[in-house]
Amino acid sequence: MGLSAGLLTVAAACVIFSVFVIDTQSSATMRRAEEAALSKSSVFTLNWAPAFCKTDPKNEGCSSGRVEKLGDQMIIHGLWPQPYENDYCEVPEKEKLAAEHGHLDQLPPIKIAKPTLDRLSPYYSRQEDMAYEWLKHGTCSGVSQEEYFRDIEDLFAQVSKILDPVFQSAAGGELQADAIRRRLDATLGSRAGSRLKLTCVKAQGVSGDVILEAELSLPRVEDLRRDGALKSLKDLLRHAPRIDGGCPGGLVVASKD
Repeated sequence: MGLSAGLLTVAAACVIFSVFVIDTQSSATMRRAEEAALSKSSVFTLNWAPAFCKTDPKNEGCSSGRVEKLGDQMIIHGLWPQPYENDYCEVPEKEKLAAEHGHLDQLPPIKIAKPTLDRLSPYYSRQEDMAYEWLKHGTCSGVSQEEYFRDIEDLFAQVSKILDPVFQSAAGGELQADAIRRRLDATLGSRAGSRLKLTCVKAQGVSGDVILEAELSLPRVEDLRRDGALKSLKDLLRHAPRIDGGCPGGLVVASKD
């Protein structure tokens, strides 16, 4: 084979390889878009920090005292495309198995802007949870990793500003879901309260059910932003589906308890 023929063969192989890579990437993008299209809404979920450590004291964030230092406030659980079963979109089986078996140190680290990571990570029980949340839920959101966590950051700022004072005022006592719904309605419009779900659980050493989690129903993750900015929480709740209300209320654990 002459030099020219050899060069042509190499060039042709490079073109074929490039087309294969581009086609594979395009196919993966299309599959992710198809998975995201299955979602009709999402939920944003927060944990009440003192209750979280009462129910999961062995969690690294609790055993180290890091979550306790946050005091009486919400921490981030996740932003989940609905239905909940729509998860691990285009995630390699090895990574999925590691996540499902709790080997979070084996998950690929998230790659987002350092300022965003620095602002967000203190409000997760541990930083590895961010990688888990991305693999299980974020990969089905239809948005990039950077946008997914910026959505979470902006949602957390808006939601905690409303929910934290309600829970803080009830810390050490009982809080009814209807009281939270009235606050949401008064602040964000008459439909807002019907987008709230509470999860109550038993906790060791506590008599009665404690409020662990608050979920807010939202539109699809892809629809949370307009012109690059997160829509107002009032607008998002107005266009979100109603949600099962969960438990009617319970004890709000105080950080000093």
